[in-house]
Amino acid sequence: MKPRLLSASVAAIALSLMLPAFGADTAQDFVDKAAAGGMFEVDSSKVAIGKAENQAVKDFAQKMIDDHSAANSKLATIAAEQKLQVPTALDAKNMSDLDALNTASAPIDDQYVEMQQAAHADAVALFESYSQNGDNATLKTFATETLPTLKMHKDMVEKLEVEAAASGTTQAAAVKTPVAAVKPDPGAKGNLASNIIGETVYNSTAEEAEKIGEVNDILMNANGEATLLIIGVGGFLGVGERDVAIDFKSAEWAEKDGDRWLVVATTKETLEGMEPFDRTPYVITPAAAPAAPADPAATATPPAAEAPKQ
Repeated sequence: MKPRLLSASVAAIALSLMLPAFGADTAQDFVDKAAAGGMFEVDSSKVAIGKAENQAVKDFAQKMIDDHSAANSKLATIAAEQKLQVPTALDAKNMSDLDALNTASAPIDDQYVEMQQAAHADAVALFESYSQNGDNATLKTFATETLPTLKMHKDMVEKLEVEAAASGTTQAAAVKTPVAAVKPDPGAKGNLASNIIGETVYNSTAEEAEKIGEVNDILMNANGEATLLIIGVGGFLGVGERDVAIDFKSAEWAEKDGDRWLVVATTKETLEGMEPFDRTPYVITPAAAPAAPADPAATATPPAAEAPKQ
């Protein structure tokens, strides 16, 4: 099983929280679910490190430990500032899942990946809901900034599941439907990736609109759907620039003075304050070329020299 996202093995993700299902009605409710989910991610991933078999799963679990430990700390800081309580123990569902991993016989790769897939689906729903309807501005900002990474995690875990399911198949079992030519539809709505990559990103179309970055890439999920927009921010003349990821759907085309602008309703400061996007998991590593067969003549042991006759 070699997980790839478009073109990669699993490695890294920054800040993310996988949480119990359903949304949060209040700030305290959000903190309760976020903290419980974060603790579960760290604890369950520690179990996976010791009982998983596939190295990609182990790598993913280690990154989850690192990222969620940092995320939990950030959430705790915000909660303290907002006078909110942070739970110190898992809720019943997460505890039950953790117990299941602890008592399961190794390897637990499939069980762990399935739990992560379900947790990520819940996390995206929770953070999307609170980022739009939350009752605490600081936590809404936290949810909004964390959401792109949650979606990235969700894509990675779904790909892990797809690869796990396909690991027992052979190349001969591949779909053999012939490729058919597709005629372009003049009335179709959409964009070529090449029309988006390289575009300047603005925060609005108002007179005081500000350039906040430039599109450097687009992240696709396992189904070929665009999920994240990778924007280069900071730096000067390209020096010191770094990439951050935002929800692809948060960007919109708008008309401005007869031109088309790509607009994201945020600020340059918000983008520059986000965690850097790590391309490492999505970079294709070329397969090593097979070693050339050895030349028997070159490797043959030379005959021993005869001793001179006396």
